[in-house]
Amino acid sequence: MKVFKLALPAAAMLAVAAPAAAQTNPIGQLAWLAGTWTADWQGMKVEDTWSPASGGEMLAAFKMLKDGKVQRYDFRSIRMVDGKLTLQELGFKGDMSPDYGPPLSPVTEIDAKHAVFGDFTFASTGPNTMTVTILQADPKDRTKKTATKVEYTRVRKFARP
Repeated sequence: MKVFKLALPAAAMLAVAAPAAAQTNPIGQLAWLAGTWTADWQGMKVEDTWSPASGGEMLAAFKMLKDGKVQRYDFRSIRMVDGKLTLQELGFKGDMSPDYGPPLSPVTEIDAKHAVFGDFTFASTGPNTMTVTILQADPKDRTKKTATKVEYTRVRKFARP
């Protein structure tokens, strides 16, 4: 029996051994998003806590309060779906009964300071500030969308894992 030895450079062996998603997943560009963010928006207090990326994805818990009472909760993930970095949100009313959530929203733009997922744009505006822009259907004309901006301040930063 003949044994063949294959000589591959170390870099080539690493590329072969690494999973394809790890080579193409741009989640690292969103490292700035990790932490707890708060904002006052339309008479409500909002809190959004994003975990640092691990396992190729980021998770978030969102809470919206009005007059000290929770109005809404959201559970969010940014992860690879069908080869594209994608935002998904599950929404809950203040009593934890299910509420709508937007459909899967693949990333359409991303760099080290911003990402666009469907009707959501996350933009780093400073070391501890960000703007989230949400395109919402106009209640009077559902064919039109209006942009709503939420100005967040980071109140807790997480260390990288």
